[in-house]
Amino acid sequence: MKKQDEIESFNLQILCQYVEEKIIGEKKQEGFEVTPVFYGEQKGLEHEIRDFYKKQLLSLPAAYTRKTGVELEQPAQMVAIVQRLIEESLVTPNDRRCSMVDDYLIASYPGVSQDFLDVLVDSRLLRKENRLNDFYYEISHDTLLPAVIESRNLRRRQERADQERAEYEARLAEEAQRRQEVEAQLAAMRKQRRMARMVAVTSIITLLVSLGFGIWFVRDYINSARDQLNIANNNVEAELYGAAIPGYEELMGHPWRCLVLKHTKPPVIVADELNIAKQLQVIYNTVEDSIVKGDEYFFKDDYVPALRGYYGAKVWQNKYNQLNWKLSPVSDSTGRIWRVDSIRIVARFNTLGYRIENARKAMIKEFKIRQRDFEAFNEARVWGQALRNLERMDELLPEQEVDLDLLKKELNLEENPRDYVHRELKKCRDELKKLNY
Repeated sequence: MKKQDEIESFNLQILCQYVEEKIIGEKKQEGFEVTPVFYGEQKGLEHEIRDFYKKQLLSLPAAYTRKTGVELEQPAQMVAIVQRLIEESLVTPNDRRCSMVDDYLIASYPGVSQDFLDVLVDSRLLRKENRLNDFYYEISHDTLLPAVIESRNLRRRQERADQERAEYEARLAEEAQRRQEVEAQLAAMRKQRRMARMVAVTSIITLLVSLGFGIWFVRDYINSARDQLNIANNNVEAELYGAAIPGYEELMGHPWRCLVLKHTKPPVIVADELNIAKQLQVIYNTVEDSIVKGDEYFFKDDYVPALRGYYGAKVWQNKYNQLNWKLSPVSDSTGRIWRVDSIRIVARFNTLGYRIENARKAMIKEFKIRQRDFEAFNEARVWGQALRNLERMDELLPEQEVDLDLLKKELNLEENPRDYVHRELKKCRDELKKLNY
C-alpha cells in the first residue's frame, strides 16, 4: 500500500462508525457484504468525515444525558454555546488549533461544566491534556479543523447577515413611521387651509399656519441634527468607533446641520467631536492589539512576552482612561458626562488584571518545575540537563520588578531570582568547561 493510500486511525474510526450505523439503520441481514457502492465509494467516505463535526454537535444533548443522567433544559442553545466555544476559543485567528485551560472555558461560556467538557472528549470532538497541574483542551484532530473553520465562517456570515438585516428592517420601519407622521401633518395642514378659505380672515389664518409650520420645521431640523449627533455620541460611549466616526463624517457633509449645532444650546462643533473620536479610537485599537499579541504569546507558553503585551495594554488603557477623563465635561447637575462609559473601561482593566495574573501564575508554576528539575540534575552532577533547565528559567525571568518580587517570594529566595539564575548558569557552564577540558 502506498503512503498516500493509508488512512489515519481517527478517520478510520469515523468511517467504521458511519458504515455500522448505516447497516443498522437500513436493517441489513446478517452476513451482508459491505461494498464501496453501499457507502458511496470515496465521495461518501469523504463526505462523512466532513459531516462528523456537525453530527457530533447535534448528538451532544443525548450524550450528556447518557453520561450524567440529567436532561438539558435548552439543548439547542447549549449546542450553539459549545459550537461557539470550539470555533472561537480553540481556533487561532490564523486558523490553527490551540489549547485552552478548562477554567477559562468554564468561566467564559455559561452552562459549560467539567462534565460537559468530558462529554466533548468522549464524543471525540476535543482532546484533554494534563499540563502544569491543569487540564487543557483542544480540537481532537487536524481532520476536524477544516469542518470547524467552515462552520465558524458560515456562522459568522450568518450572524453578520442577520444583524445587517435587522438594522435594515429597523431603518425601514423608522422611515415608514416618519413618512406616516409627515403625511398626517401635511393632511392636517391641507384641512386647515380649506377651512381658512371659508372665513373672512383667510390671509391671517394662512399666515399663522405658515409661521407655525416654519417654527415646527426649524425645530424638527434642529432635533434631527441633535438626534444624529446623539447617535454618534452614544456609539463613542459604547466604544463603537466604526459606527461613530462615519456618523460624525456624515454630519460634516451637511454644513447647515453643523451650523445649527454650533449656534444652538448646547453648542457643539462637529469637527471637534470627530477629532475626539479618532483620538480615542487610536488608543483603543492599540490596547486591543496589545491584548491580542499577549494572548498569542500566552497560548505559545511564552509568558514573558505575554506579560509584556498585557502590561503594554495596561499602560495604553491608563492613557485611554486619562484621555476619557480629560475629554469628559462636568455638569453641575449630573456630574461628569463620560465620553466613553467608565464601566467599560473598568471592566477592561479587570480583564487585563485577570490576564496578567493568569500569565504570571503559569510562569511561576513552570519556573518552579524547572527549578526542581535543575536541583535534581545539579545534585546528580548531570550538568548538560541542569544547564538546559537553567536556560529555560532564564527565559522565564519576568521583566517587571513586581513579578520578580512575587517569583522571589514563591521560591523562598533570599536574593533576586535573576541573580540566582545567572550565578547558577555561570557555575554550570564552568563545570561543563572542566569536563570538556
